[in-house]
Amino acid sequence: MNYSDFKNHRNVGYMAWLRTQNCVVTGSKAECAHHIRLGTNGGSSLKPSDYFCIPLENEFHTQGELAVHMIGEESFLNHFNLNKEDLFLKYLKGFLLETYQIAIDFEKESILEKISILVNEIEARRPAKKVRKKTQTKKDKGPDSTKKSPKELKPSFKGDPYYEKAKELKRVRDKELRDSMKSNQTSSTQSAESIDYYAKIKEEQKIKARNYRKEQYRKLKEFKSK
Repeated sequence: MNYSDFKNHRNVGYMAWLRTQNCVVTGSKAECAHHIRLGTNGGSSLKPSDYFCIPLENEFHTQGELAVHMIGEESFLNHFNLNKEDLFLKYLKGFLLETYQIAIDFEKESILEKISILVNEIEARRPAKKVRKKTQTKKDKGPDSTKKSPKELKPSFKGDPYYEKAKELKRVRDKELRDSMKSNQTSSTQSAESIDYYAKIKEEQKIKARNYRKEQYRKLKEFKSK
């Protein structure tokens, strides 16, 4: 079994618990957890599994002269005579025991097989992740879903002699109405009565013009049907 067989698990609960443990160098309370990339399933731009971490004080993590980020993981482990597999196994067993009250006795399994068994035990007891439903995008929808049904074409009366005659009649009547209003005004400012009068006459003219157009359109249809 190799480290590449492991998944890059993320376990916030395990990381929080690991920070409560003692630093592997000083034995004092740790302040952070360091991911071991050397020989595990991590890389320069890929963080390894959270289960391949060790607790450290900040001095031995990033700040001190002998910090792991200063001298490198291989030199760090050799200098302090640390075995990463033994540390992984120790903390995984401790987490299972404290969190789930589970103690596992091993027989002839290899060190990586033991680590794998512990990781699987922890993962099996974690709550299932909620699967988000994929929202349907325009690309997922059918090809005709975004197309709008064509609007029905309204009949056009432009160019029709009856229609044009009705429009001309309306223009003439509107002009007569405006001239009548001007003659009734006693000053340059319209009074409230003249405005009401204009609105009333205007509405009557609209009704007459509408009725006239309808009548002309009816005659046009009768003429075309012959």
